Amino acid sequence: MKTFLKIAFISLIAFSCNKDESSLNDYDLWGRLASKSGTWAVESLTTKDHTIANSSSIDLAPKFEFIQFFLRTYLIGGLNVEEHTANFYVGESYSRSVCEAEEQRVVFHDNQLYGGEVWTLKENKKNKQVWTFTTGNNTATLTLKRCNCEIPKVPGNESAG
Repeated sequence: MKTFLKIAFISLIAFSCNKDESSLNDYDLWGRLASKSGTWAVESLTTKDHTIANSSSIDLAPKFEFIQFFLRTYLIGGLNVEEHTANFYVGESYSRSVCEAEEQRVVFHDNQLYGGEVWTLKENKKNKQVWTFTTGNNTATLTLKRCNCEIPKVPGNESAG
């Protein structure tokens, strides 16, 4: 009986070694986005008129080269506050957004208390993400690929206002 339990335990470990890291918690999209270096390069950005059957996708020039997802910590009234944050890099400059990553969507709040830009998760792999954003008749599709993108050094110090 002990031998059988050992074999079953070893088999369980061996079969789960090569599984996608989300297999234990499929709801932790934020953990996936921020893991490793937290950087994701734009592989493609396309748009399509979803009201026209069989319409073709059009390639767009993305507004940023890569995104870095990280937990930003700052002090307010003697308390450490943590905020899910995304930096959008273009060359040496970046823009920042507070964000949420839920099971099926990513929201960039852009200084809004509620709402913001909502992207729907279409594909959630450990090294590839595909998101869609619909506005009016158009649906944009953003494909991100995990990268080891070098994060530019930003001069000066950051302070929470």
